[in-house]
Amino acid sequence: MAWILQLAVECESDREAAIRVSQHFDGHVFHVDEAVSVRCAASDTIKDERNCYWIEIAPTISGKSLPHNSDPSLLNTVALHLYERLKSVAGYRFAVAGIEVFQFNGTEGLSRMVHDTSLNLDGLVLRDELFGAFGNPSQFINFAPGYKWRPFGRLR
Repeated sequence: MAWILQLAVECESDREAAIRVSQHFDGHVFHVDEAVSVRCAASDTIKDERNCYWIEIAPTISGKSLPHNSDPSLLNTVALHLYERLKSVAGYRFAVAGIEVFQFNGTEGLSRMVHDTSLNLDGLVLRDELFGAFGNPSQFINFAPGYKWRPFGRLR
C-alpha cells in the first residue's frame, strides 16, 4: 500500500457534519499551475471505535493519489490548497493534512500531544472548544471563524 497525501477530518458524533465536509470536498478541482489540476476525492463517512465520524480527502492528479515520494513542492502546494478549502466549511472538530494521517489520533491523545513542541503537529486544526479544552496550547493561531491551527509550513 502506498503512503499518500490526504486530509483527515474528524467530526465527533455529528454524521451530518461529516456528510457536509465530504460533499464540500468531493469532486472539488483546483489548479496547481497551468499544466496540473488536482481533483479531491472524499470518502464516505467512517465511524471509528469511539463513535466519531471521519472523512478522508485524497487529492488526485489524473486519477492517481499523490504518494509520499512525489515532488515535495507539489505535496506542500496541494496541502495548502486543502487547508484553504477547509476554511470554508464548518462542523468538524479537528483536521490535519499529511501522509497517511487518516484516523491518526483521538482527542485523548491529542490533548497530550498539542503541548509537546518537539512533535510535528504543523497544520493541525482544532475547533475553538477543543482548543480551550486542551488549555489553549501555544503555537496555535486563528485559522477560520471558530477554529485555531498550528500553522502549516511543509510536509516532513
